[in-house]
Amino acid sequence: GISRHFYRGPMSDFDELTQRQCQDADAYADAINSTAFGSKQADVSKMIQEYGMYSQTGLLRTSDGKIFDDGLQLGRFCVNRRYGLESKVSSLGDLYRLRAQGQMRELLHLSASMYSQWFDYAGYASETCPGAFADVYLNMVNNPGYEEKAKYFAKHAVMWGDKRYRRQGRFYVLKQDPEGAIVISEDLQHVYRVLGIGQPLCDVVAKFRRGLPMKVQLTILPFANVLTYDGIVAPMMVPVDEKRKAAIQAAYEYAVLNDSIVERFQPEGRDSVQLRKQLQRIGLGGRKDTFCEACGSPLLRKLRCGRCKSVYYCSKSCQTADWRAHKKECKRKAPLNYSPEVTAAINKIKAQDKGDGYWVFRRFGYTLDENPNKFVCIATATGMMAGMFQTKSLEPTFEEIILNFAENCTRNAAGEQCPKAIGIDHKPIVNEIRKVLEPKVLVTYYPPPSDSEAALYGNARNGRPN
Repeated sequence: GISRHFYRGPMSDFDELTQRQCQDADAYADAINSTAFGSKQADVSKMIQEYGMYSQTGLLRTSDGKIFDDGLQLGRFCVNRRYGLESKVSSLGDLYRLRAQGQMRELLHLSASMYSQWFDYAGYASETCPGAFADVYLNMVNNPGYEEKAKYFAKHAVMWGDKRYRRQGRFYVLKQDPEGAIVISEDLQHVYRVLGIGQPLCDVVAKFRRGLPMKVQLTILPFANVLTYDGIVAPMMVPVDEKRKAAIQAAYEYAVLNDSIVERFQPEGRDSVQLRKQLQRIGLGGRKDTFCEACGSPLLRKLRCGRCKSVYYCSKSCQTADWRAHKKECKRKAPLNYSPEVTAAINKIKAQDKGDGYWVFRRFGYTLDENPNKFVCIATATGMMAGMFQTKSLEPTFEEIILNFAENCTRNAAGEQCPKAIGIDHKPIVNEIRKVLEPKVLVTYYPPPSDSEAALYGNARNGRPN
């Protein structure tokens, strides 16, 4: 690599910034070596741009910025789609158009909804994913060629669901330096260094032609171990007087003197455990027996909860301290006694190679008049029927779903592999199925059709429960 060629001493001789610059330089040098010599058509300038450094530009790397912005816009669109706000936003392109035109009110509203429901869609009956985080990940990972980028985005964006690891509100943008924009909280208590996405933050703010420092409304987010903003900046119309400017400058100089400029948010202890659980839910977290449930430290000695046998601790003191938080979850996770047939079906599903699809288990109707034979169909995301089975009553049971899911994983009319996620239209059994199949298969509630949807099939009541 470049740094190894020009300097053969230990990297510890340099400060943290220089080490990061050398690592970035080596990264794109290695990429150029592996690509340029393997193909005469390799675009070296593009490789350098993709692997460019954070430092000296005030920007996220080009590759990170693209993934970051795609995920944010997709999250806003998912929330918009679920809440029926299609008057101005009917496609992803509309979101980019609104931002280009400076129409921030709708984007701020969508962003606030997205962050508050990052892990759980609240108060909305027709959910098909547990929250915007899983919704964005599923949309990304099902896009051919985007799988690795989806995983990269998820691992760095999982913190956005915890309000302690994002900063929303009013800030003063003071100035731009080569390592990012200096942004100060409204109460002057915290100073942040914030990277831009496509342009340095101060370049974006300068378009409002009010001069710096300027008071703005924005959201600061952690991504790839740095801080950036979410692409939405709304200027405040109140001018900053000279007395306030002096106080802002003093706050910045104090932060420099005390080396207290915030450049990253790092979760610790139980916070890191909870965030890891969200990654496990979509199949990206590490093994549960790798980290302590209470303090999040790597396990050198494993103590497992004797009741639910699903969480691990590094010491007896950690297990005792965590009991109050774990008690309710422990009761819910306690193992159930399934029949040998059901146990074999669960193991069969978990042993399958996971595909990229999404299957829906949906009944033909919700009354005996509509569904006299008590049929449940298994439909794919493309509208193909993967299978169909008959239940004993109008409401399918846990055992019936599991047994027929296992059978159709290897033999189905659509010719698809075991899906990445399934939706079930009978809500009482969703949690129990989720408990035994996740993280192998993401399990969500898929609601009965609305009146307008049922009307498309010529029957306003078809598929609607009483």
